[in-house]
Amino acid sequence: MKIVVTANTTQQTAFLSKGIPVGVEVCFYGKGETIPEADAYFDFLYEEEGFAFPGITQKPIFVNAVINTTADLPANAIRINGWNGFLERSLIEIAIEKNTPLSQEAASVLQILNWPYLLVPDVPGMIAARVIAMIINEAYFGLGDAISSKADIDTAMKLGTNYPYGPFEWCEKIGIQKIYALLEKLRVENTRYTPASAMEKEMHKP
Repeated sequence: MKIVVTANTTQQTAFLSKGIPVGVEVCFYGKGETIPEADAYFDFLYEEEGFAFPGITQKPIFVNAVINTTADLPANAIRINGWNGFLERSLIEIAIEKNTPLSQEAASVLQILNWPYLLVPDVPGMIAARVIAMIINEAYFGLGDAISSKADIDTAMKLGTNYPYGPFEWCEKIGIQKIYALLEKLRVENTRYTPASAMEKEMHKP
């Protein structure tokens, strides 16, 4: 099986760290290059650069689209949570309609890669990113109320919950722009996702 991947350096490292099984060829594709023929494609730069493989219509494309849903993607796209800190996890979240030819193709590709996956609702943020975004937002509320410093809040969360990162470490790893954009998308349906004023200030500081 041949897989074509478009990704930044951090994402490439995370992808390769999961291991490449025997019989799988991985080709990293750069913008402007001729897109090689492959059995499956991974687009980890969608949220920064837009859809990378518009000419590929008959093969499954796993798209790092955590904020947008499949309604915003081509028919052969499978949403995957490839945000920094999530791609490295042993269990990958994907969003796709069940019991379709595309879902069967996606399952086959992930099985060949030895990537355990969790089928999640096709909603903005899927599951894990929603949870982390809310935790980060609550940490910004605490910061805005002068409860403690970023470093101390991170330390308290890691010691108290055994999380691998504190909320501000998560935010830096993922990118505050992505967290803010997800919260803004979610608050359209529920105002409890409204970004904290401290996050607003950080987002819009000169």
